[in-house]
Formats: sequence, structure tokens, C-alpha cells
Amino acid sequence: MNSSSLRDNDQRAVTIECASDLTEPYTMKPEVYAALVKLCVDICRRNGKKRLLWIADRDKALSYSVKSDEMLLTVHRWFAQKSCPGNWLFGKLGDSAQAVNSRLGE
Repeated sequence: MNSSSLRDNDQRAVTIECASDLTEPYTMKPEVYAALVKLCVDICRRNGKKRLLWIADRDKALSYSVKSDEMLLTVHRWFAQKSCPGNWLFGKLGDSAQAVNSRLGE
């Protein structure tokens, strides 16, 4: 686990690190990505969440009022001068949320 660099976010967040390439765009192997989706499904289920949200716009995401049955994806780059999670995963977060939501609906 890792901190997002913002205490308020860390008090309500689950932070996850995944193995990736060592340089931008920090591509993940398919097995790592699949494990990440599976982990997110498990986290949602354990916490009674029925939907994982991805809002790519930082200001919209951070001002969104999360419902009690939702979880909101945030990224380290919103809280610190980092490129985390890398452009490869950042570009896939919408698909990741859809994959999680599909499994949550099963």
C-alpha cells in the first residue's frame, strides 16, 4: 500500500500499487491488470459497494458526492507531482471501472 500524499484522501481511500514497466507509460502485464480488476471487485464486495466510478476530470471527481454504495477511483497524480499510475493505466481506468462493475453485477 502507498499513500496518495493527501491525508484527507488517505483517510477514505484504499491505495494500490501494481508491478509495471519501469518507464512511462508504465505498461502492466495482462496478468497484473487482471489481478488489479479482481482485487477491485473484492474490495468493493467486502465494503458493500455496487459500483466503481471513474471520473477522469480531477475537479469533478473530487467534488463528486459519492453514494453509500459507490467507490470512486482517484489517482496519485492528483495529489502529488507524480505521473502515477502512469499513462497506460490512466488511459484504461474507464475500462477498468466497467470491468469491475460488470463483475459486481454478476
